[in-house]
Amino acid sequence: MQDRIVLGFLLDGGKTGYEIKKLMELTTTNFFNTSLGSIYPALKKLEKHKMVKMEEKVERGRLKKLYTITPKGKKFFHEWLTKDPAPFKIRAEALLKVFFFSYVSEDIRKMHVDVTMEQLEKQIVELKKLQEFGNAISTAVDIDFYQMLCLKYGIDIVLFTQGILKDLRTKI
Repeated sequence: MQDRIVLGFLLDGGKTGYEIKKLMELTTTNFFNTSLGSIYPALKKLEKHKMVKMEEKVERGRLKKLYTITPKGKKFFHEWLTKDPAPFKIRAEALLKVFFFSYVSEDIRKMHVDVTMEQLEKQIVELKKLQEFGNAISTAVDIDFYQMLCLKYGIDIVLFTQGILKDLRTKI
């Protein structure tokens, strides 16, 4: 899947692997995230299959590898977009741990829920900042409706998870 998301981020212009990772942190992190450790192998694979090309540039005394999508990469990405999606799955380590709460003490359960609630609160603040920023500039530039919809999904899923954990905390 990393190869497809990399291609998607390259559609609007060349980027480094680091820039792709930063964009993911700002946009897709609530439903699909990855690490630099998987982005760079995906870029190498895409380059090997001639779906991206890499150009080395020196910028402020540093060597940067800039990747751009090729026509073959655009075709591959478009074909992927037109196929039926895989079944919907959510991966959340915090909820996986809740699933196994019967194996730990009440103190650990409380601590885990409290820490997760703090993390979710920080996450919702950041997501709402992004949403406000997107709403503020949408009148000046054409903000992608679908990307904003995915951001709303991220906010809603975090709020839903907060509600579940608040209920859980009162029962512990």
